[in-house]
Amino acid sequence: MPQYQRDPLSEWFDGAAAGWVARAYRNYGRWEITYLAPPSAARRLEAAVELGIGNLDERDRWGLPRWTRAFKRAVYHQHKLYGYGDAFRPGDPRLSGSAATALRWDTRGLIQKAGWPQRRRELAIMITAGGDAAAAAAQAVRPARRYTVAAGEGFRSKPAPPDRPWEPGF
Repeated sequence: MPQYQRDPLSEWFDGAAAGWVARAYRNYGRWEITYLAPPSAARRLEAAVELGIGNLDERDRWGLPRWTRAFKRAVYHQHKLYGYGDAFRPGDPRLSGSAATALRWDTRGLIQKAGWPQRRRELAIMITAGGDAAAAAAQAVRPARRYTVAAGEGFRSKPAPPDRPWEPGF
């Protein structure tokens, strides 16, 4: 499998992502919710100057803004790197190239709560069993909704844009 470098914007979220994944591990099998605020003017300027990313609201092919997508990448990175079968262990990287558990992700709508200056994106994750149980569950999903294929089958994919080597071509 080809190796990709990390999205530099996603590295900004590593601390928040690690804390959220740790909460999800403590509440194994239940949805854990967080709220992602849109980027501030200072963050937008910092992204433009330091990373050369001028538009944090640009949407990917699934409709997620770049800001939300970067947070999602940070969550999956933390889960894969420090998520063991029994616990989340930040600072103790796993040797395996695949995650020990499955992480389910749900992107929800924009929520406004009292005291917030603007609406925030509601996000939810759940840590569940991985391995054979997860593979069997994935195959039970309708083919139009499936994001995995059996070994040996072809998978239609779009290549990653050349300016984003951290994005796999799917």
